[in-house]
Amino acid sequence: MMRLLRNVTLLLAVWAAAGGQMAQSNEAHADEAWANESRASDSHASESGADGLLRATEAMRKGSFARAVDLYSTAIADDALSPGDRLVAHNNRAVAYRRLGLHRRAIDDYDAALALAPTDGDLYYNRALALARGGQLDRALRDFDAALKVEGQVEAPAASQDGQQRGEVLYNRGNVLQRKGLIESAIADYTRAIDLKPTDPQDLYTLAHYARGQAYATLGQHEQALADFDRCIELDPRFAPAFSGRGFSLSGTGAHDRAVQSYSVAIDLRPDYAPAYRGRADAFRRLGRYEQAVTDYSRAITLLRDTAEGYYGRGLAYRGLDQYDRAIADFSEAIRRAPAHRSAYSARGTLRFYLGQYGAAARDFQRSLALRPGNAYAALWLYLARQRAGLDGRDELAKNTRGLRASAWPAQVVGLFLGKIPAQAVIEATKLPDSRRQRERESEAFFYIGQYHLLEGDRKRAERFFRRSLLAGITTFVEHAGAETELKKLES
Repeated sequence: MMRLLRNVTLLLAVWAAAGGQMAQSNEAHADEAWANESRASDSHASESGADGLLRATEAMRKGSFARAVDLYSTAIADDALSPGDRLVAHNNRAVAYRRLGLHRRAIDDYDAALALAPTDGDLYYNRALALARGGQLDRALRDFDAALKVEGQVEAPAASQDGQQRGEVLYNRGNVLQRKGLIESAIADYTRAIDLKPTDPQDLYTLAHYARGQAYATLGQHEQALADFDRCIELDPRFAPAFSGRGFSLSGTGAHDRAVQSYSVAIDLRPDYAPAYRGRADAFRRLGRYEQAVTDYSRAITLLRDTAEGYYGRGLAYRGLDQYDRAIADFSEAIRRAPAHRSAYSARGTLRFYLGQYGAAARDFQRSLALRPGNAYAALWLYLARQRAGLDGRDELAKNTRGLRASAWPAQVVGLFLGKIPAQAVIEATKLPDSRRQRERESEAFFYIGQYHLLEGDRKRAERFFRRSLLAGITTFVEHAGAETELKKLES
């Protein structure tokens, strides 16, 4: 009697780091396991069909998935194969196709299996995994819902086999919800999976805590994220992604030194773990340790050959080292790999501005604005590039900031350049109860006021405000680097 293989793949969550759109895909303990068997088919196969299915299943156990596909295909072509064993053959061939990365063919097999057993929850679950892997997220969600409903898993006791399977479905549905940006719904599914305290497969309880930590981090709720990452580490002290996730959330709370330590543990555990190198590079950069940041970004680039983020981050580090040519080259490579990388256009534009390449800078800021219409900072830099090139950019600035609320920062800076408010009103807008945020706003405000006076021809006042921008001490802000550059020009 043959059995239907139930996929127990644990789909991996993807987290978008707040403020940087840094997508970070973290490996779970194991990508896939398939050996759970759900139930016997209702009928016996013919002797030849049974032999083929037995040999195919043995090939699966040995990891010979292409061979298994051939054997299952031969069995399916046998007209004497019973409906029950035909169902098993389609499902199990789909599992083999999935292991080979042939998700479209897997989905076709699951469709055929569901035509034979339209109320089988395992089939809906298996097809959902294939759909998710193939990027058909909405269909995958519908199948996860059907798996929960058909199997009655919503009502299953946590300690039962059905309760365990429910945990798998909830965890994987949560990952699909996270990929769709439905973070709160994903957190709800992870929490329900955690409440079941599943133990199999592949330490699902640990992974559910990890995935929920990622989701909290995406929302900027770093304290909650840290609690989940710490729980992961308690459950499995060798789980490198949890240390990497903790590093990200530590940086999110401003604890960059501790973030470096956590990322370093992840790297010690997995020396080829690219997200940890990139995360540690970000932390080094925020600490002003640019040379170490360049080293880690370079390692991440080597490990993640197709990512734009490594080049973008390294470009920022080169900018911190005043190596503008290298920085521009890295920003350009990031744009080549991700043509919609708005931040790379803005970063390249500011460097071209520093270098006096105002026309090229304006083109970069225009592209950044096209990718995110209404972005006030890109509009301001575009205005400055136009003015420094000898053009009048005021009408364009007014048009590009039409939707900006008068009370929202940096509307006051926009008003200064449009002649609507004095510089003192901009200074007043920097006064905030939080000292760190006030210094950040001062770094920006004094830089732009310096630019205002420079455009007015008052070099002494411009110099004074550029120095005040530097005194704010926000070295990671583009305005800080801009103030340094303008002072060098004024002093030369």
